[in-house]
Amino acid sequence: MIMAKYRGFIGTYTKGDSKGIYSFMLDSESHTVSDIQPVAELRDPTYLTISKDDQFLYSVMKEAEAGGISAFSIDKQSGELTFKNKERTADGGPCHISVDTAQRQALTANYHSGVITAFSLHEDGSINGITSIAEHQAAAQIRIDKKKPTHTLLALLLMKSLLLPLT
Repeated sequence: MIMAKYRGFIGTYTKGDSKGIYSFMLDSESHTVSDIQPVAELRDPTYLTISKDDQFLYSVMKEAEAGGISAFSIDKQSGELTFKNKERTADGGPCHISVDTAQRQALTANYHSGVITAFSLHEDGSINGITSIAEHQAAAQIRIDKKKPTHTLLALLLMKSLLLPLT
C-alpha cells in the first residue's frame, strides 16, 4: 500500500507575520495540505534539510547581522521540533544547507559572500562547531575589484572523502 499522508516542513522569511518554521500534513490521495502550524520561531529559516534517518532538521537562520544554522530533533508523530543548538557564522545568513549521508557534516552556502562553511555534527544531531570555511576565490577577487560579485547558491557533499579541513 502506498503511503497517502506525509508530514512536511516549510522555512520562511520572517519580515511579515511569519514565525519561522512550520509543519504541515500532505494527503496525496485528496491532494490537500492541512494542519499548518508553527513549530520553531527563529529569524529567516529560509532553507531546511532533514537528516537521512529523518530524526533531525537543520535550518539556515539569521541572528542580528550574523547568520548560521540551527539543529532540531523531529517528533515524527506530532511534527514538533525540539531545539538542540545553533552555531553562528561571521557573515550574513546562508542561503542553503545540506547534510552528508553519514550525518557527520553540514555545509552551508552564503549567496552574498561566496563562502561555504562546514560544520561537524554530533551523533545526537547537535552541531559540534565550524570545521572549515572556504571562500570562492573569484568572489573574493571580484569584491576587491568592486565589480558585480559571484554568488554561491549550493553546497553539497557528494562523497565522504571530498571534505578536507582547511589549515
